[in-house]
Amino acid sequence: MTCILGEGDVVEVVTHRHPAHHGLIGTVEAVANFSELSLQVKTPRGTKGYERGDLKLISRREKPIQPTGLQAGTVLMGNRIVTTGNYTGLARRNAINNFRTGLADKLAALELMKSGLSKEQALAAVSGADSDDLDF
Repeated sequence: MTCILGEGDVVEVVTHRHPAHHGLIGTVEAVANFSELSLQVKTPRGTKGYERGDLKLISRREKPIQPTGLQAGTVLMGNRIVTTGNYTGLARRNAINNFRTGLADKLAALELMKSGLSKEQALAAVSGADSDDLDF
């Protein structure tokens, strides 16, 4: 056989010493590399060992569906990375600390300046004040 079978593949028994097994369709349950009958196939007649040459591949096993939600390590817009565990708590503590010390507005203004606004326009947008009475 030119293809290598794996667990979960659907196969058909093409040749076997017992004629009752010809044409049976089953799934590969286990692969043993160092056995004479290296593939354990579950058919309607039970689980039985077969050689690779006795089987014909019908279809590969279905791959598990990837979850569509946000996963840890995903990079979002603004080069932010979704994290879990300690990093989430650390980010929350940093956000609270920045708010208490007044750095949150300045950090937001820096992000606006990176996007192309002038320093005065960015500070005015963040604080809601006139751009004349701000210091940076």
